[in-house]
Amino acid sequence: GGEDRLRARRALVRVQGLLGPEAVQVPVLSGGRGPAERITLTPLGDEPVPRADPRQPWPGQLPEPSPTVLLDDPVELLDGQGLPVRVTSRGMFSADPARLAGAGRRDGSLRWWAGPWPVDERWWDPQSRGAGRTARAQVLLGDEENGLALLLCYRQRRWYLEGAYE
Repeated sequence: GGEDRLRARRALVRVQGLLGPEAVQVPVLSGGRGPAERITLTPLGDEPVPRADPRQPWPGQLPEPSPTVLLDDPVELLDGQGLPVRVTSRGMFSADPARLAGAGRRDGSLRWWAGPWPVDERWWDPQSRGAGRTARAQVLLGDEENGLALLLCYRQRRWYLEGAYE
């Protein structure tokens, strides 16, 4: 209850005293399109100010629910022949995804997928065009009993495991 929270806060303040104010940070809901953009980390005790207003419209924002675990691990999304799947200039998969590789315990055959959903950001800025397109996709690994839902992000011409719905 309340006493446990007070004891935990005192312990965190001691950690800040030993390691500095940036050592303990708390999440603040922020505005953004992707799950990592929607969290601003603020040092414990500072005013919780979001980086961007979460109440503003965010076209292309990933719909709820957000992943419960945020990651940023490079992975390979492969088709049935083991060839890399990319996002085309039309915002579609270059082939049907069949397998995820390079994600450690999250490697495996796909049971289901949805997307990709292109993210059109800063399309007017000539400096951001060189970075290539960004898109997100959701995939489901495993069998009926041990399925794992993941969020993938395609940016700078490669796939990243952006989150897990655990």
